[in-house]
Amino acid sequence: MNMLQPEDWGVRLFGSTAACSVALNSSDGEKPDLVIARIATPDVSVVEILQSDFGTTLLHNPVIVLSAVQAPDIRRVCFGLGVLDYIIMPFPMEEVMVKLRRILSKPTVATVDLESIALDPVTMTATCGRLVSPSLTSKEYQILSRLVVSRNRPTPRDEIINSVWNSTKIGPKTIDVHICNLRRKLTYIDLDIRACAPSDYLLTTTHPQATRAR
Repeated sequence: MNMLQPEDWGVRLFGSTAACSVALNSSDGEKPDLVIARIATPDVSVVEILQSDFGTTLLHNPVIVLSAVQAPDIRRVCFGLGVLDYIIMPFPMEEVMVKLRRILSKPTVATVDLESIALDPVTMTATCGRLVSPSLTSKEYQILSRLVVSRNRPTPRDEIINSVWNSTKIGPKTIDVHICNLRRKLTYIDLDIRACAPSDYLLTTTHPQATRAR
């Protein structure tokens, strides 16, 4: 990762998933703007890692995966899980640097101006200002509705589950998959969902002129 040093980015390197997981779960540290995960394990697939407990923690952040696996199906699943980009190794260094500069040059996340967000139950889309999201699934729409209703306070994970699934029993990673997919669609309207300790979610925006709702 020496290629990142000239950009004057604050870079932390981890040699294991355990060390990275501890840092990501730390309540004292700031959330990273981007995580670059080089996944090169012969015995465990990229998908298995992303679907593990570590993967769940990892995907609460913007993630770029570096992998030698070229199978289109694997890449498709990774994007479905919420990966921001999937780069096949070896890769042209400058091409990757262009992508990183574009991602990291985005405005700092600010509090959402709820007055600018509208949900359309007919088209199953969300708008923020003049931006319109891709169509949402029923569950994605319900999750987003709950986050909007909660305004600028973090929404507990259990509150979302109870609101969307009621008494239906779901798998431990079901909500994580839905939120990861929803996050990808919300990038079209400059919105994001950030994980907050201990297990809450907060709707945020990358729009530079967003203001706190009153």
